[in-house]
Amino acid sequence: MSVRFIILALALLASTVVVHATEIVRVWPEWRTDESFVRLSELLGKGEKPGSQIFIRTNPEKRDGLYFLVRLAHASAIEGTLELSLIRPGKMESEVFKFPASVPSGSSVFQLGLTGGDWPDPKTEPVAWRIALVDSSGAEQAAAESFLWSTPQ
Repeated sequence: MSVRFIILALALLASTVVVHATEIVRVWPEWRTDESFVRLSELLGKGEKPGSQIFIRTNPEKRDGLYFLVRLAHASAIEGTLELSLIRPGKMESEVFKFPASVPSGSSVFQLGLTGGDWPDPKTEPVAWRIALVDSSGAEQAAAESFLWSTPQ
């Protein structure tokens, strides 16, 4: 067997692994007001049009809240849950919020919103957070965390 053949085979194997990987590419937490969601279609009485982003809120009737923009890259569709764990200022234990998610193949952007009473203060930021995509069998497919989440206590 030639060395060139082995290198080619390894390169093809590596590219196959990358294609099937699921990755959380980016997480961006920010406070958003109700007004930040208003679009022309809504002013014309046609309701909220999120565009290409998928909005999931803890309280669907409220839009003010702390949102985590989560950009995913994946090769195949996944039915499961986006699990957001976070630590609030002054607390020692983490809270977990589970958002049911139908993740289509390709690239997706989710906006996970802690709305209503789940995050009432726009000036408060979480101390640390972790987001995981868990499939319907309970297996973690991808995860991302803030710097302080991974820092030893």
